[in-house]
Amino acid sequence: MTQLLEDHAPLALGAEVGRSRFIVGAYGFWRVHVRMLVAEAGAADPDAMVEPLLAPLAPEVFVRQRELGLSVERIAAGLGVLAHGVLGHP
Repeated sequence: MTQLLEDHAPLALGAEVGRSRFIVGAYGFWRVHVRMLVAEAGAADPDAMVEPLLAPLAPEVFVRQRELGLSVERIAAGLGVLAHGVLGHP
């Protein structure tokens, strides 16, 4: 996902502004995908986990991190730590 944002951040920013991100097709796809992964990981309440896990992937958050000088690899690593921590996996 981070590489997708790196390659298409302007498009994502244009398509996913504010609450409109929740009604575009891409968000719906990512929501279903992340929910499935969270359920497969054994989370007790996958529905409650989806938006908190997707929030750091908002295009404006990604762009801000890049503006601060973080590499795509560092952002991806941080997201991995977050996801593993939330799901209780090392």
